[in-house]
This record gives sequence, structure tokens and C-alpha cells, in this order.
Amino acid sequence: MTSAGTVTDAHRLSGSGLPLWLSLTRALRNAGCSRGTPLPNAVFLPPDFPRCRAVSRQVREIFKRHTDLIEPLSLDEAYLDVSENKTGLPTATQVARTIREQVRVELD
Repeated sequence: MTSAGTVTDAHRLSGSGLPLWLSLTRALRNAGCSRGTPLPNAVFLPPDFPRCRAVSRQVREIFKRHTDLIEPLSLDEAYLDVSENKTGLPTATQVARTIREQVRVELD
């Protein structure tokens, strides 16, 4: 299986022994895999927590360009209050699209 088909953060389902994924590449999601799909022939990689933390910090720095009101939930999730954002964008949707593009360009 190529890197486009790798899976991270897998756990074995109690009783069945089948590996189930919690996180996988966009290519596999686009191929129709959904959370918890049994993937007995997949290549499972251990999570790289130091890298995850580093990327999380980079993403939070991007968030800080837009608002100081950030409530982290986990390494890859946060609530942002952008009602009075620093960039002056008129809608939360535009702020979200801008953040998504900045993450894509800067962290790709």
C-alpha cells in the first residue's frame, strides 16, 4: 500500500481483533472509507506525537493572526471566536476559508 493509503492512530476492536482506523489519509476517505471501517490489509503507522504537537502549534499561530479568542479542544481542534477578527474579514466563513488556505499553503 502506498503512502496515500496509510492509516494512523489505529486500535483493535475489542473482541474482533480487526484493526479500525481513527485517522487516515484523504485518499482513503475519498475512496469511501469511513471512520471505524475494518481495514484488515492496511498498513498501520504509529502516531508521531512530537510532529503532531509541532504542527498543532503552527496551526495555532495561524489562528492567532485572526483572533486571540481561541479555545483549544485537542491537538487538531479548537473553537475560535472571530466575530471581531484581527484581519477585518466581514464573515466567519471568509475567516475560515482564509485559515484553511493558510494552513494548506504554509504546512503542506
